[in-house]
Amino acid sequence: MSLQRQIADRIVDLFSDATIKKIDKDNFLDIHLPSVNEQKGTHIFFNTSKNKVKIGFYCRDNDFVAKAVNSSNVLETYSQGIRLASNPTLEDADSTISAAITLINAIQGNEGSIYQEENHETGNMHSLTINEEFIGILNELIESYKLLPNFSFIPEILRKNGYNIDGNACWFYTEEVRWAENDGLWDLLINNDGFYSSMGQNEYKLLFNWDSLADLKIKVAEDKSRVTLGLFQENGQFLTLTQEGSLSLLVTYYMYEHIVKLIIEEFRNEPMIIWSSVDKMGILRRNFNSFKELYTSVE
Repeated sequence: MSLQRQIADRIVDLFSDATIKKIDKDNFLDIHLPSVNEQKGTHIFFNTSKNKVKIGFYCRDNDFVAKAVNSSNVLETYSQGIRLASNPTLEDADSTISAAITLINAIQGNEGSIYQEENHETGNMHSLTINEEFIGILNELIESYKLLPNFSFIPEILRKNGYNIDGNACWFYTEEVRWAENDGLWDLLINNDGFYSSMGQNEYKLLFNWDSLADLKIKVAEDKSRVTLGLFQENGQFLTLTQEGSLSLLVTYYMYEHIVKLIIEEFRNEPMIIWSSVDKMGILRRNFNSFKELYTSVE
């Protein structure tokens, strides 16, 4: 797989509105990001000459450029738009994606970027879980607006902490979950494939996929001290997930009831999910580069 394709696939995972304009034709990979600037012709570019990467954001709107650069100390102007200060040379796809996220966050004025959060969260993985006070709000957004969130910064930070995890898809993440009758407490990461856990190790594995799910049920203790999810298969087999001291598993239930169930029913007999068709179903897919970005969006 070419370097440009590696970068493009990661960007498309991170930004649901990303449109690849040019790839593997010359030294420049160009991707249009309407959520950054909807004007036709604007794009983030990756110059992959000699398998080293330079990145920038092409935009001829001087007011847009000036506003972004004047609001950030990590950006600078160049003749055709915006780039990171000092125009760093990047060595591989991973460092390029990290730089691209920094560039985009800075352009959007999002100071709560993955890198700022990571400085505080490295070695403190519990901070990768959503604040309890926002669980109800997120559930309301899922129910009312069919919001399907993607917290792409979580896999990035997990990798920085030594975990082996593919891609940047993460619809939900929490910790201290009892899987079935297992004695230990494991983490839980959910994406478009299904339910993953590192099982106390350093590699995330898919333990229950959406394709095998026939129904999902929930039980909340009267004092709200414990939540149990039941994942049921058509053959009667089931898996329980139990968490005490948190209501975060409610997010999984709301996500299934109001979004995932619709997607499963729509594409049950299809070889793959067509995400452009999912968008037409009224489901709002949005990526968040930090929990701060989520919290700010609902304030």
